[in-house]
Amino acid sequence: MITGFARTTAEVSAAMNLSPMGANHLVAQTEAVDTRLPKVAALLAAGTTDWRTVQVIIARTQLVSDSLIARVDHSLADRIGRWQCWSRRRLINAVDAAVHTFDPDAAKEHRVRADDDRHVGVTPLPDGMARVRGSLSATAGAVFDKRLSQMATAVCGRDSRTIAQRRADAVTALCAGRALACDCGQPDCPTRGADTEAPHSGVRTVINVIATEDTVTGHSAQPGYLEGYGVIDAEHVRQLAETSTRLTVECPPVSAAEAVRYQPSAALQRWIRCRDLTCRFPGCDRPARSADIDHTIPFNHTNPAAGGLTVPWDLACYCREQHRQRDVLHSREVRAGRL
Repeated sequence: MITGFARTTAEVSAAMNLSPMGANHLVAQTEAVDTRLPKVAALLAAGTTDWRTVQVIIARTQLVSDSLIARVDHSLADRIGRWQCWSRRRLINAVDAAVHTFDPDAAKEHRVRADDDRHVGVTPLPDGMARVRGSLSATAGAVFDKRLSQMATAVCGRDSRTIAQRRADAVTALCAGRALACDCGQPDCPTRGADTEAPHSGVRTVINVIATEDTVTGHSAQPGYLEGYGVIDAEHVRQLAETSTRLTVECPPVSAAEAVRYQPSAALQRWIRCRDLTCRFPGCDRPARSADIDHTIPFNHTNPAAGGLTVPWDLACYCREQHRQRDVLHSREVRAGRL
């Protein structure tokens, strides 16, 4: 039987000079926007949002049931109008959180399907190279990513390779059960001969999962957040919590003396990072764990009581690049007499 979808795809393919696969993809997206996400579609037509955002929403709401998709559509459409230059990571987190909240069964089904499809493949490439592609569990992926970063940054500052090259070389060292050696060539480098030495047995890779207490104890279906990955469902949170160390993170009280001190306390820093998750600069999604904590209203070093205070509502995570750009902009404003 030739369905209406197949006929439409054929016509679109001919009219737009698209391959059958490209036309199939385009018509499927159009149908999803028209029948499942009409409120999001209205915002796209009005120019309130862009096609990039809508594509993410379509892709990550595919398994939401027909009876619940209207609630997801309404929730996301309500938020889109307030989004400003969100990075792809923050956008995905917001959509995934909505799906986990309104249709946790769909989120669970999606995760089960993806877990069944986990794999790793190696494809030969020209010039003596190979491409490694695969699909791992969120936990395994986060651990692998963080371990490569640890190994790539363990060499000395005189190493000639880029971070990307060191991460690639770290895979070889990891498979061989060795640490990554530095290539600086200096005889006094402590990691120069690391490739010939056994790795330290005490090295551990730690990943953080952020969730409410009710989610961990099973009294809530609110999703959690896996650092280095994104939103995960409540059941996944509880599975990880069974073998994890738990730490309660609450917004700590800030005394009057602490509010006029430039450096926030360790407890306040921890809470800010868990709250922000990523750099807060529009469009940036660098992880909060490696970001600086900066004052939104600049701290007044001459008269702390008159400037931005060191309090939760005036602190945010900014990656080093954005932090420096903000400092430069503030300096220009001061010199121009606008601050």
